[in-house]
Amino acid sequence: MCTEPSSRSKHEIPVAMSIGGSDPDGGAGIQADLKTFTSLGVYGITVITCVTAQNTFRYLLTYEVPPSVVEAQIDAIFEDFQVDAAKTGMLYSSEVIEVIRRKVVGRTRLVVDPVLRSKTGGELLRKEAVEALMELITEADIVTPNIDEARVLTGMRIEKVEDMIKAGELLLDLGAKAVVVKGGHLINSRDVTDIYLDHDKLIVHHKPRIATQDLHGVGCSFSAAITAYLAKGLTSSEAFIKAENFILYCIKGALRLGRGSGPVNQFYIVQQALERHEIKRKMMRAISLMRRYQHLFAKFIPEVGMNLVMALRRAEGLGEVCGIAGRIRRLGDRVIIGRVRFGASNHLARAVLTMMKYYPEMRSCLNLKYDDKILRAAKELNLAIASFDRRREPPHVKEKEGMTIPWGISEAVRGLGKAPDLIYDLGDVGKEPMIRIFGRDAVEVIQKAILLMAKAEAL
Repeated sequence: MCTEPSSRSKHEIPVAMSIGGSDPDGGAGIQADLKTFTSLGVYGITVITCVTAQNTFRYLLTYEVPPSVVEAQIDAIFEDFQVDAAKTGMLYSSEVIEVIRRKVVGRTRLVVDPVLRSKTGGELLRKEAVEALMELITEADIVTPNIDEARVLTGMRIEKVEDMIKAGELLLDLGAKAVVVKGGHLINSRDVTDIYLDHDKLIVHHKPRIATQDLHGVGCSFSAAITAYLAKGLTSSEAFIKAENFILYCIKGALRLGRGSGPVNQFYIVQQALERHEIKRKMMRAISLMRRYQHLFAKFIPEVGMNLVMALRRAEGLGEVCGIAGRIRRLGDRVIIGRVRFGASNHLARAVLTMMKYYPEMRSCLNLKYDDKILRAAKELNLAIASFDRRREPPHVKEKEGMTIPWGISEAVRGLGKAPDLIYDLGDVGKEPMIRIFGRDAVEVIQKAILLMAKAEAL
């Protein structure tokens, strides 16, 4: 009978270790790290240093896990796993930091996230342990302080990007192989600027500042993403760039949970991939319906062509709206339909993005050529109808490329006071009159269009 552990491939999946505190609301700490690891295709293992009692708006208490128990957890992991990268978060005491130095340093690539306080005000590192933390930083592959943490670690005033770079240089001089200084706490900045610094390169990374209070766990998730990419074998600078892209998705998909700062969403990037697949599936179902009734659609294709679009739930840009490349064209009584892809539409995508600012559930749109019979049919079907007049378009809007449709849709929606099924305009000089049908998804929009066209034909 075999009593030895079975031999398994050490490269089946990268392994990353999180050493830190437990956050019961799941937004930060090891819980956030595990979600990040899983989202990025890395197997996550944990060493718990503290158990906290906190939620999204207040911090109650900290229970410190005895250093001997922290050490036993680390021993158990390294006895059985090949750890490709590790990160530290809440360490709390100098005794625990000493355990990390003895048991982890030199055995795997190490990211030190020098967390000092929680967003809700909880102390995550005793003041007496700062010196021990500085010693750990000297042995880190990457250290990832935010502005406030960098101020404490360097004693510097940090008020601009140049100060961030100087602070990074000081931390490099201590012995860290690479430094990331996170600039989210810099005030009066429209963008968020983070810097990466090692002995060979400087990267100044800008990303848009997203207007949200739901940022619980953003720092933990960012350092965990760097750790995950290190575990996958990327260089430190490559891991930094990849983590920047990942954390932007986390913030965009932040969850409005709790009474305080809601958690960022580590699975948003995965959810978006699944949603994109689902939207393409809906679009293909809608196109199948169009082909079945193509004799109707062929009669109502505008001179500029027809398109059908459907947007992601939190879509903000044209690349997050699925459309038909090359539009839909008429060939006799048949329709020629291009390929379905994201970013394929401009005008109609702008229309649906504008609609979603007022009614987020209205994520799909189809354009038809203008016909009075369609409007009469819509009235008989009790559909909500709105319109805008291109002749009233302000000059400052008209002179900007791509602004007419957002302006027109906004005018129509505000004038109606409820979600419209249909918005039309009578055109202008060189602009074809148009009808736009809106709905919750592409199939619903095509079903509305079929009803309208069939009824219009009968009038």
